[in-house]
Amino acid sequence: MPPPTMNAPKATPVLRLEYETSREIDAEKIGAIIAEVGKSFNQFERQRGRYRLAIKAAGTGTFWVEFIVLAGAAAPIATTFHKEIIEYTAFLADLISIFSGTKEGRPSAQDKRVVKALNAPVATGQASQLNINVQGNENTVIINGDISICIGQYDDRQKQRSALSGYMPMPDELTKILHSSVRVSIPQLDGHFGTVFQVEGQWYVRLEGEAGVLNPLDLSSDNLAVKHNQAYLLSGQWEGRRYRIWKAEPLG
Repeated sequence: MPPPTMNAPKATPVLRLEYETSREIDAEKIGAIIAEVGKSFNQFERQRGRYRLAIKAAGTGTFWVEFIVLAGAAAPIATTFHKEIIEYTAFLADLISIFSGTKEGRPSAQDKRVVKALNAPVATGQASQLNINVQGNENTVIINGDISICIGQYDDRQKQRSALSGYMPMPDELTKILHSSVRVSIPQLDGHFGTVFQVEGQWYVRLEGEAGVLNPLDLSSDNLAVKHNQAYLLSGQWEGRRYRIWKAEPLG
């Protein structure tokens, strides 16, 4: 008679950060990565407050560190934490998308610190890429050189948005622009920052970097809707006397 079979215990899920390197990474950066990931997880879990993150292992070659979730006093004893570790990994993926400009969001100060720490080895050339994944899951979140540059430009993009969305021309400025000849230095718009205004039934656009000049605007798409004094990422082109716009993505 064969021996009875037993269900093997599920493996503890592991969050792995791996930097592809050809040189050493500063100890200060490694310390910041570990500290900020821990703080970030605490913030992520603060509403439930039952779990904390711990280091399972770390190694060199390519530098890597593995984190596991540990139960707090209020957590169930029998759990493998798959849900928590996968949710937090997805949260890090969202943060990287927000700071690299491919997704909208309102990150906290701690969110900014953890992304800055994760990005630092790539941004300074000490690593060529960061790979983030949960062991056993094929999905990998990366920070490579291009993404790192976009993350580094996050503050500048936010400043541009604030400047554009807070601008409102004075009546005398509008009058001057309405009765002046229009000359443009940006004939093709391909994701340019701009704020649109409606004056006496006509739409105008103020492009970032154009010293406040308002140019006439033609909204060519029937499905394209814009709002007065709203900032957008604009795509279109200059056609003789006005900009013809076919895409406007709102900012903020």
